[in-house]
Amino acid sequence: MKGKDLDMSTQQIALNIFSIILSGVLATLINLWYQKRQQILKAKIGLIEIIFGYRYQLGNWYNGPKEELMRALNKIPIVFANSKDVINAYNELYQVACTSPMNNENLKDNALIKLLKEMCRNVKIGTKWDDSYYKNILTLR
Repeated sequence: MKGKDLDMSTQQIALNIFSIILSGVLATLINLWYQKRQQILKAKIGLIEIIFGYRYQLGNWYNGPKEELMRALNKIPIVFANSKDVINAYNELYQVACTSPMNNENLKDNALIKLLKEMCRNVKIGTKWDDSYYKNILTLR
């Protein structure tokens, strides 16, 4: 009888050790997944902030360099790689920018607004903004 009790006790100890190890591994994996998700979200929001901050460079009146805005726009396929709607809107803007006549600002504006909307929708900010909010630029002279 003592041998059987010892086996049950050994099995219980082994099960407890396994449970402790498994719960620790699962907690670590969940934590890593959550941190990665938060880093991606932070990168997306940071890129949106940069693009909104440099939108003024798209104004017809702006004659200065546009490197910062172009650098930010070119990061979109990397930062939003897993966001199908954003990538589609980016590709549309790219096609319009490459094929549209220079004087067709309306097409470019619409494509840019669509891209900005998709980016904001992806991170759940500005979901109730109208088109003018994406297009209007505050400038103080």
